[in-house]
Amino acid sequence: GAATLAPVTGAMLACVPRGMRPLASALSTLTSNLLGYALSSFLSGCVMAAVRGDRKIQLRVGMSLVLGWSGVGFAAFAAAYVAAFREHRQAMSADGLRERHMARALLAAEAEA
Repeated sequence: GAATLAPVTGAMLACVPRGMRPLASALSTLTSNLLGYALSSFLSGCVMAAVRGDRKIQLRVGMSLVLGWSGVGFAAFAAAYVAAFREHRQAMSADGLRERHMARALLAAEAEA
């Protein structure tokens, strides 16, 4: 959760035009606080109140929800990493293909001269 906040905000700000960075940073912080800190307590409390059984079961379900949500975040980061890696690899192979084509064209032009 909080350990990823700085790197994620930095990566997000790198994608935003320079003039929009203060607004993007503010919205990122607001969203993180509303969805992370505020909503997690409220949502886990609602789930614990809805669970039937003794207090120990309620606490186990509520904490499982909070901690399990970190797993969802990790899975989303992993999926984003894989997608970015594939896109990067595809772009690099396309650049390499272009470079090889240009080198062949240069060699052919030199051979004709």
